Amino acid sequence: MSGLTIYPLRFVLEATDEVAFGDQAGAQVRGALYEALREHANTLPMTERSVPEFEGDPIHWLMAREDQSAARGKDVPRAFAVRPPLGERRYPPESHFVIGITLFGRRTLALLPLIVDAFQHMGRRGIGFGRGRFRLHHISLLGADGSQTILLAPNGDQVQIPPHGITAEQIAQRAALLPASRLTVHFLTPTRLIHDHKLLKVPLFHVLMARLLERYDLIGSAYGDDFAPLPPERRAELLARAERIRLAQNNTQWLDTVSHSRRTGSTSPIGGLIGEATYSGDLAPFREWLLWGTYLQVGKNTAKGDGWYVLR
Repeated sequence: MSGLTIYPLRFVLEATDEVAFGDQAGAQVRGALYEALREHANTLPMTERSVPEFEGDPIHWLMAREDQSAARGKDVPRAFAVRPPLGERRYPPESHFVIGITLFGRRTLALLPLIVDAFQHMGRRGIGFGRGRFRLHHISLLGADGSQTILLAPNGDQVQIPPHGITAEQIAQRAALLPASRLTVHFLTPTRLIHDHKLLKVPLFHVLMARLLERYDLIGSAYGDDFAPLPPERRAELLARAERIRLAQNNTQWLDTVSHSRRTGSTSPIGGLIGEATYSGDLAPFREWLLWGTYLQVGKNTAKGDGWYVLR
């Protein structure tokens, strides 16, 4: 595993009005971010909107990238995943809440100043029900060991571009510390897995692993540096071994929720599994992949906050 670097960012925000989210908080974050990026960019001269690393429109590249030659269709995985606020749905004025944005690849990191400007614009225009306003308090980068590096200090005006992100080597080191025979996956946001063209309502391990391997390869191929996809024979071996992993305890449930589009007036389902699933067996070969998934997220609608889990 090499060639992919990721940057898990924590945007700590302070409500100036009451900020209220629904069950689909991640979708609200994604929608507000897209609108803020578009509106903010439209106020800039083209010379300020452009990013040297990108020949075309960086906002389109970030939010709606297409690849006509892609094997799985013209849409490629977004260059980021959203971690929505958890727990509370309403935040009174002066309270803090957190939105996570994980950027995939060193090239995507070049868009961080644009994303920070968009968050500030988003705070002025509001988010959630009633368009509650907020201000950007500070930004930090999460390390593989759980440490935090401040990129924008409270009341600061200059964001620091991190020189390092989380690498495959760091993931491997942390994964080696995980239990090898029993692990619990806690699905924090709805996780929408497809198996044989059907929604999976039971968190079978081999399906989870198949989607993780697939997502890692797609993201790495799109955003990694000198990235080498998993060889087909290694993938087949891992998936065969994954079928022998037992679902020892299933405390998940299905949460139905939808995403609303202000632009089109349409809705789309983004529900999925939430809760805890405990797996037992020879988990040693899968620890790195499972740890990658805590950052990459898994399944459908990760740009809207779905598929976020932690390991216990």
